Amino acid sequence: MASSSNSNSTVSVDQGSHATFDELHNLVSLQQLKEKNLKLTDQLLDLLHINVQKSKRAQMEQKQLISTIQNSEELDAQTKEYVLRYLEALKHQSMFTLEKTPLPLKHSNLDFMTRPL
Repeated sequence: MASSSNSNSTVSVDQGSHATFDELHNLVSLQQLKEKNLKLTDQLLDLLHINVQKSKRAQMEQKQLISTIQNSEELDAQTKEYVLRYLEALKHQSMFTLEKTPLPLKHSNLDFMTRPL
């Protein structure tokens, strides 16, 4: 009977028995699947790491934006509050949907957000 060792990926045949071609082929196929699985797992971990880095960067940018809005002398208190609530709503919306569709703007002082630069 053929057997496979996980540590060194070798195939051994017990004395007195003979591994069939199908058994050896299955062991090789299994090893190939394990290797492919490891490669895909590594790729997934790389993508997760990239995603975490992007998320951290986005959080820093969001904090900077909030700070800029709060410290702005050009916006009145009502506009600041509205924009901050709008950003908070967008943050919660993006947690639940893949599509990040902005909420409609209903405040006249926010025209600057919809105008091209």
